[in-house]
Amino acid sequence: MEQVQAAADSIAQIRGLFGNSRIGSLYDNLEPDMRKTLCFAAGLKKHHVGLKLSQLDHIEKVKLHHAINSLEPVIGKLAGHPINDFK
Repeated sequence: MEQVQAAADSIAQIRGLFGNSRIGSLYDNLEPDMRKTLCFAAGLKKHHVGLKLSQLDHIEKVKLHHAINSLEPVIGKLAGHPINDFK
């Protein structure tokens, strides 16, 4: 029983270090400027930029999720064009 608990504790520590999900890991490893942009789009505060995804509460995650999903179609249409197209 102690080995099972020790293993569970180890897994919890690893998840705490690396995030619980693939999305958490992607978000946590974004450049600070990109996280700042996403937090701004989500209406979050400046201090949220330095937090890991796992440190956000449910409402903050919902706001972030909504902002990312709202930006994706627009960014997809604008990305990849040469600077000369931005007139």
